Amino acid sequence: MQKIAAFFKFYTNFYQREQQLNALIKWRNGLLYLLLLSAYSAILPWWTAKANFTQFYSTQVSPILDQVPELYIENDKVTIEQDLEIKSLDNDNKTIIKLDKEIDLNSKVPIQITEDKLAILHTDFTQILPLETFTHLESTQSFFHKKEAREQIPLKEFLKSDSDFIRSVQIHQLFATMRSMFFTNIIQCAFLAGLFYFLHRRMVRAPFMNFFKISVLASLPFSLSLAVFLFYENTSFFSTLIPTALHFIFFYRSIPALIEFQNAKAVK
Repeated sequence: MQKIAAFFKFYTNFYQREQQLNALIKWRNGLLYLLLLSAYSAILPWWTAKANFTQFYSTQVSPILDQVPELYIENDKVTIEQDLEIKSLDNDNKTIIKLDKEIDLNSKVPIQITEDKLAILHTDFTQILPLETFTHLESTQSFFHKKEAREQIPLKEFLKSDSDFIRSVQIHQLFATMRSMFFTNIIQCAFLAGLFYFLHRRMVRAPFMNFFKISVLASLPFSLSLAVFLFYENTSFFSTLIPTALHFIFFYRSIPALIEFQNAKAVK
């Protein structure tokens, strides 16, 4: 047991007392640090989500694009004369692309096209985009390549797996993953700070925000270890327990610095 305690004591000293005191003195709330940490941590889960989406699109969507009727985006809209469901080429006979008047989020059809929107409903990424997105992409291409923008934009051209649209979807995935990691980190840090605040407020006598600052500083192992679990698509009980336990240990090791900071303030 002493060896385990010594192990965690050694590695949790990655955060020196000076770092912890600086976090309490200089940080207003640490949200910028948390944002940068979330952006960095999001790279691993995003890479997995991007790979899953790319594989799905190349194996399920691209082979059946020839069955999509010749639709043209004009004034940010397409004319859909009749509803159409395009099935997978596999034996499951699953609808992959659906053309309809409205988007049906409950149908779980991964690609849905209406007169003014396109929806991508995938396990790793859900996005409903107005068709004016394609118009903006066309205008951008025309600007860079110095060519005249088309009034009628072929929808199929942008649905190809190597199109600029699909690349922009992957960028959307990255920002969505960053946003998810950021809110997860905030909730985790606020939860742990609140727990220690209510359990130790009589002993430490520090405001909640100081507990939160220490919690943010100690969240590095939580965020990175959670990212690794997500990268390997591990959703077991340990994928939550281990990052939370690491956060708890690093946070607990920061409490003496918080007490020292509060005592110094009381003397002043």
